[in-house]
Amino acid sequence: MISSIYFTGFKFVRGVILYGPPGTGKTTIIRELCEYFKYKPKVINGPQLLNSLIGKSEEAVRLLFEKAKKDQKNKGDSSPLHVIVFEEIDALFSKRTSSEGGSDTGKGIVNQLLTMMDGYDALNNILIFGTTNRLDMIDPALLRGGRFELQVKIDLPNVQERLEIFNYHLNEPRKNGFLASNISTDNFQQLASVTNNYSGADIAELVRLAISYAIDRSFEDTTTSLDKLNLEHANICIQWNDLITAFYQCEQARRKRENELKTNKNNANDDRTDHN
Repeated sequence: MISSIYFTGFKFVRGVILYGPPGTGKTTIIRELCEYFKYKPKVINGPQLLNSLIGKSEEAVRLLFEKAKKDQKNKGDSSPLHVIVFEEIDALFSKRTSSEGGSDTGKGIVNQLLTMMDGYDALNNILIFGTTNRLDMIDPALLRGGRFELQVKIDLPNVQERLEIFNYHLNEPRKNGFLASNISTDNFQQLASVTNNYSGADIAELVRLAISYAIDRSFEDTTTSLDKLNLEHANICIQWNDLITAFYQCEQARRKRENELKTNKNNANDDRTDHN
């Protein structure tokens, strides 16, 4: 079947970019897809790769594809699919790298990767995923056919999706008797309604904080001596107030981050004005 498709001239997608706000589960989605289809992806962090490859970038990228090249040569169309994931791919493929000269390291990585994707020796047994918070920072030439031609937006969850995420993270405590019995579905709906613009990661952090408050309170109730600390005897119960307190804590942290970003942006604008 694959051979028949190949001879029609049809080209399989080799590059996919998942983009969207931080914490929306882009890498998690890729991992789950790979697990479902029984593939083991190589996950590479873009900034780390860039910082660690001074003087040997092309060699390192070639090594990533070494097994795929060997399989394609020896097994042809029967070669297994090789999945490689570049997290924060904008660090490697930014507009700055191509349009402003960039570093030799950045250029080497880009050129070698594109050779594997749509060059003369392009591989037919690879699927490369990239994740980014800033699709606009990536060189448009890299998004054309034969490269990262498929871009999928992973947006912030809506209210119904946030409700499902709260249910997911609190299901285990509820199942094991650690969630107060008076916390209802309506309470979860309230949380989902007030957490607008929260990512899945933000909600996970809120729940983690609430659980930590419950654990702290149970330890205070059972012992004040570290040598008597025993988790099995701790009466852990997540109360509605723990979730509310965690929500306000998260809101304060979010406002602080927003103010810092605003300050940094204003400072950057002031610097540009001074230079002009």
